[in-house]
Amino acid sequence: MDQALLPAIGPRPWPGPALPPGAEPTFAGLCAAVFGSLPRSDQRRRAEQYVSGLMSLAGRKSMRRIASLSGEGADEQSLQHFISKSTWDWVPVRRALARHLAGERPAEAWVVAPLSIPKAGSHTVGVDRRFVSELGRTANVQQAYGLWFTTGGGGVPANWRLVLPEAWTDDPGRRLRGDIPASAAAEPPVLAAASVAAEVLGWSMERRPVVADARMLGFRRLADALADADLPVLARISENSQLTVTSRTLPGYGHGPLTARQILEAARGTCRPVEWTDPDTGTARASLAVTVSVSQCRAADGPRTAKHSAPGGAHDVLTLLGEWRHPDGELAEAWLTNLGPSGPGRLLRTAKLLGVVARDLTSAGDRMGLRDFTGRTYQGWHRHMTLASVALTASRLDGLG
Repeated sequence: MDQALLPAIGPRPWPGPALPPGAEPTFAGLCAAVFGSLPRSDQRRRAEQYVSGLMSLAGRKSMRRIASLSGEGADEQSLQHFISKSTWDWVPVRRALARHLAGERPAEAWVVAPLSIPKAGSHTVGVDRRFVSELGRTANVQQAYGLWFTTGGGGVPANWRLVLPEAWTDDPGRRLRGDIPASAAAEPPVLAAASVAAEVLGWSMERRPVVADARMLGFRRLADALADADLPVLARISENSQLTVTSRTLPGYGHGPLTARQILEAARGTCRPVEWTDPDTGTARASLAVTVSVSQCRAADGPRTAKHSAPGGAHDVLTLLGEWRHPDGELAEAWLTNLGPSGPGRLLRTAKLLGVVARDLTSAGDRMGLRDFTGRTYQGWHRHMTLASVALTASRLDGLG
């Protein structure tokens, strides 16, 4: 049925989302661009309705509350089927969203950020008891990784990867109940984090550096996993990471493995002031930063794959970045990158994009229901996350700054 006929012969029109004045045509254009791959007009209408509901409702975005906006009781069942049981493919929608974002403003970097979704029971696909670094404790959660297209002004997620433990992939009953496709396999978090970025290259996107927090993943494992996609990484690391200074002119050369803190404190006398924008307040701030050329100890981050084990290759050329927030204060953060030689200013401002995503995930992401899907299937989760990403994009039609 043609959507244009619905107001005349069907229930009252679905209310549009709350948008800034004059943004309605842009919202319609976004929906037309990203939902063009859906083969049927009723699917495109349902997708737009779902996005509108995510944007319009305050608080938790349940299927029932989204359906209630239409004023027709049957809509809840229809939406449930559209999200959890329908056959539409979310990958073309994500690809169209990524291309739309790239056309609006090229990303400065792709930020890979974890998303932990607390769950009370054990029946939701992928749920498992894990240590959650954001909470600082073990919890019953779904664990996912999102790829955010990020500028200094903000970030929008374009791809998602749900971490599946073996308890789900090795159990035929659980696979069936969770509607897990045969192509989905168990993988460690570090491979999920790398894959969510590498997948996007199949969408003909221009490469960008990947920014991540590798303190729980391991820098070497993450860098190796991204190497096949030729994606460089800038990652936060533990201050206790073992590294070796490679430049003869820098303090610590010839001393063997040292901690990142030891190397950076020895080089602190050469640090420079760097201005950056605080993502939480939008105000200009300044830090002291320094870079040191280093290599990573082989045993410090686990065994390496044969493809990337050759000594002395370009893959081993790393730059250590240190930041101090106060002249007499403690080291604030340590970062490691294989981007190649670069000044501390550019690297630190790129590293700060991780904070931009943390802010947007907590504020805009939660408002658009990234953690609110109550269905239990793999397919339903991915469709919900895709439409929530579209809603987050639509909520920021004024641009990413």
